[in-house]
Formats: sequence, structure tokens, C-alpha cells
Amino acid sequence: MIRAIIIEDEPRDLDVIQKALKKYCPDVHVVATASSISAAESTVRNNPADLLFLDIELQDGRAFDLLAKIHDVPVKIVFTTAHPEYAARAFRFSAVDYLLKPINFSELINAINKVKEGIVLKVEKDKIEFLLSELHKSKPEVSRIAIPDRKGVKFVTISDIIYIEADGNYSKIILGGNQELLSSRQLNEYEDMLADHCFVRIGRSHIVNLNHITEYKACGEIITESGKELPVGRHFKENLLARMNTGKK
Repeated sequence: MIRAIIIEDEPRDLDVIQKALKKYCPDVHVVATASSISAAESTVRNNPADLLFLDIELQDGRAFDLLAKIHDVPVKIVFTTAHPEYAARAFRFSAVDYLLKPINFSELINAINKVKEGIVLKVEKDKIEFLLSELHKSKPEVSRIAIPDRKGVKFVTISDIIYIEADGNYSKIILGGNQELLSSRQLNEYEDMLADHCFVRIGRSHIVNLNHITEYKACGEIITESGKELPVGRHFKENLLARMNTGKK
């Protein structure tokens, strides 16, 4: 049984989450709820729980005000947010789990499954600071990305990524200087996250940073700045050449 606390100041959203958990996640037991920062701290401390659903914007403050007070409480956190799409992307880039309102039930089930499997990432201070820096930017641009690996999370400048390679349910992030990271995210996730950046899919196993391609060979391969040769699938060739011809960012 997973013990959960919901911190939510919108009665309708609270009701939706509670009913959805009861219907789709019967092994989740809501032990308490709170609707404000002032009440949430004592609620969390007095009701042992495994999981905290935490609304970002509350009437008397933001979720991060609460996190500063309960940083010593061992509870996994899934944020709920009604932020526009660019902010939701910032959550994904910072490796913080979130549910975008209105709550999608399949995403809720997925979040609970991650809790069961023990792979929900702990909300550490550096992740929160990274997330806040992205949310507070005047423009919805993301310059860094959080790479979850077996040891935790590493923050990487997107422009430093040469290419990403599928490795089963994992992905290899290839950086300059022969650096390599093994990420617990799949290649399709990175393709989606980096769609607005200068990355292009060249086959079933690779997405490549256009700025790091030095040559396209007639045999159907590209060469990166690191000297690595990568095959280009015939179904991906046309899109690759079009992206290369429109220029690199």
C-alpha cells in the first residue's frame, strides 16, 4: 500500500485526484490532504507518507516554500501544475516528476507505477533550483538538461551533446571530450524533449546535434566532430538533408 498526501487548494482538482486514485490506483491510500502552505508542513510531518502530490501554486505561497520546510522528510514528490506548455517542458528538462492539469489518468497511473518501481527521482535542492531558473526566464528557452543516470542526475548544456544513442531501455549521451553518460530515459523521450533544438533523428538508434555534424557521405553516413561515423536510415535521409540545408542554430 502506498500512503499519499495531497496538497491542493482547488477543491475540484483535489476531488479529481482523489477519485482517480480510488478508481485507477486502488493500492494508493490518501492519508491526508491540505490546501495551504501553512497547514501542509504539519500535515506532512504528522502523517507518515510515501508520496506527496504537491500543487505548485497555492494561495499562500509556492510549493518550493513548503519544500524548504520539509527537506528532511523522506517522501517522494510528484508536482501538479497548470503552467503553460513551456513550463511543463522545464519540469521534464529538470528531471522532476509532474502531472499537468487537467490530470491525465494514464499519466497518473504511470506516476504511481514509478513509485512502485522505486524510480521516482528524489526532489533534491539542485533540481529545484534548476527548475526555478528555467521557470523564471523571460523567454521559454532551455539551455541545459538534467540527465538521470544510475548515480543520480547530471546537468548538461544541450549544445555540448554530440549525439544520443539508444541502448535498450537506456540511452547513451555522447559529449565532447570523449565523455559518455548512460541515461535511464529512452531515446524517444530525448527526441521529443529536444525537438525544438537542433537535433535530428537519423535512424532507429540515433538522434544527432546538427551543429556537431561535419560531413554527410554519399554512402549514407554522417561524420561528427568527434570523428564518429553513424549510419543514416533511408527513411530519415530526406529529413536530415533538409534540416542541414536550412542551417544550424
